[in-house]
Amino acid sequence: MRKPRSNHKRAFKAQTRRQARASAGAFNVPASSSTSAYKTTGTGARSVRFSPGTIGPNAALARSLDKLRAQSRDQARKSPIVTAATDRIVANIVGSGIKPQLTKQQMEAFLAWTDHSSVDGMNDFYGQQAQIARAVVDGGECFSRSRMRTATAIGIVPLQVEVLEAEFVPIEKNEVLTNGNTVRHGIEFDAEFPTKRVAYYVWKFHPADGVFGTTGNELIRVPAEEIDHIYFQERPGQIRGEPWFAQVLDKVADLDIYMTAELLRKQTEAMFTGFLRKPTPEGGFSAEELREIYGDGDDEGNVELSPGTMQVLLPGEDVEFSSPANNSTALESFRRMMLREIAAAVGLPYETFSNDWSQINDRTYRASMNEFRRLCAMWQHQILVFQFCRPVFRRWATAAMLQGMVIDPLKAVVWTPERWAYINPVQDIKAMQDEVLAGFTSRSAIVSARGEDAEEVDAQQAADNTRADGLGLTYASDARVDAEALPASEDDSEDDLPEDTPLKAGRVG
Repeated sequence: MRKPRSNHKRAFKAQTRRQARASAGAFNVPASSSTSAYKTTGTGARSVRFSPGTIGPNAALARSLDKLRAQSRDQARKSPIVTAATDRIVANIVGSGIKPQLTKQQMEAFLAWTDHSSVDGMNDFYGQQAQIARAVVDGGECFSRSRMRTATAIGIVPLQVEVLEAEFVPIEKNEVLTNGNTVRHGIEFDAEFPTKRVAYYVWKFHPADGVFGTTGNELIRVPAEEIDHIYFQERPGQIRGEPWFAQVLDKVADLDIYMTAELLRKQTEAMFTGFLRKPTPEGGFSAEELREIYGDGDDEGNVELSPGTMQVLLPGEDVEFSSPANNSTALESFRRMMLREIAAAVGLPYETFSNDWSQINDRTYRASMNEFRRLCAMWQHQILVFQFCRPVFRRWATAAMLQGMVIDPLKAVVWTPERWAYINPVQDIKAMQDEVLAGFTSRSAIVSARGEDAEEVDAQQAADNTRADGLGLTYASDARVDAEALPASEDDSEDDLPEDTPLKAGRVG
C-alpha cells in the first residue's frame, strides 16, 4: 500500500512549481515547452546521438591516455601515413633548430654548449628539439630534465638536458600527501595554490622497456624546477597531453585494412594465367580411376595459388570467378578523401602530407601554406619556445653567469625558427623589399623572420665589402655608391650628382 504524502510536502512541491513558472515567465520562456532552443539538445530521435556525458579534461585522459598513446606509437611504427605526417610536422616546426638571438660573444658560448647539451651525447640541443617535437606528436607530451654536471670542458657551461618520453611520469600516480599537496597523474601540486606544480614523479628507467638492471625500477620525486613539461594544452586546466593522431587512429587503421584488401584482390586476379580442360573419356570413369584422380577427398577443392598458374581441370570440372568492376577511380578518390581527413586532423596541408600535387595551383598552394605556417608559428612559440627553450636557456644563463660570463638570465631572448622557403622567390623578395622601402617594416625584422640575426648579417656584409675593397673587386651584390666617382660636395643628395655617376640600384635600407 502506497504511503500517503503529507500536506506540507504537497504544499512545498506546489510552491516549487509556482516559482519555476514565475522564473520562466521572467525570461519569456514557456514553462512547459517540449522543444529545445538548440537542435542537438532536444529529446527527439535525431538528438539522441548528441548526448555525450560531461567530462573534464583530466578525467577524459585519465581513462584513455595510456591506451591512446600505445595505439599512436603502434601506428607510428607500422603506418607510413603516420610516419610521413610526423616527419612533415617535425621538419616544419623545428627544421635545423629554433635558435636564440644573442650578442656575438654570448652566441659563441651558447653554440659551444649545444654540442654537449644531451645527457647521452647522441644529439645536440637542436636535435633534442626535434626529439621533443616528435614525442609530442606521437605521444601527446614529453618531459625534459635539466641536470647540473661537473665541468668537463673549459668554457662549456656544465648543464645537460635529458629528454624523457611521457611514460616516465605515470598517469596512474594519484594521491593526497601528508603535507596537503596533491599528486594528480604523476604531478605534485601545491596545497595552497592548486595549479602550482611542485614536483614530478619520474621512473628511473623507461617502465615499458623491462630492463632495470640489478636494482630494479624506482619512482623518483624530482623538483619542478628541474623538469620541463612540453605539450599542447587544448583545454584550460589540462595537465597531460593528448596524442595528435587521437581523432583519426581508427581511420588510419581502416585505410590500411582497405588498401591491404584491395592489394589481395589484385593479387588474386593476377594469379591464374589460364585453365586446361580435358574431354570426358567415352564410357566414363571407374570407381578405382576416380579414387586415383580425386584421392580420398581430403584435398578436395584445394588449389595452391601462385603467379602464372596454368591449372589443369578434370573432365566435367569448371571454374567460375567473380568479376568485380574495375574500381581504380573510386579507389583513388576514396584514398584521397581519407588522407585529406587525416591530414586535416593533425593540421597538415594535404599536398605536403601526401606529395599529391595534381589538384592544386600556385595560388591555392600559397593560401594553404600561409595557413599552415601560421599554425606552425603557434606550435613553435607556444610549445617548444615557451615550454622548453626559454626554461632551459634561463638555467644555462644562470650557470654561465656563475662561471663569470656577462649574461642576464632574466633578460628576454628572441628565439628564431629556421626561415621558410620562398613560394615564389622573385615575388617574395620584391614584396619584402617594398615593405622596407615603404617603411612598413625594417631590415632587422625581415632578417629575423628569415631565421637569421640582423647584426650578424650586417657584420658579414661589412666583412665581405672590406675584403672585396682590399682585393679591388666589385660585385653586383654590392649596393654601395662608388665613393670615388662622387664629386666633393657638402650636399650629397642624388639630385646634384652628375649623370654619369655610377649608382648601383637595389639597395635596401
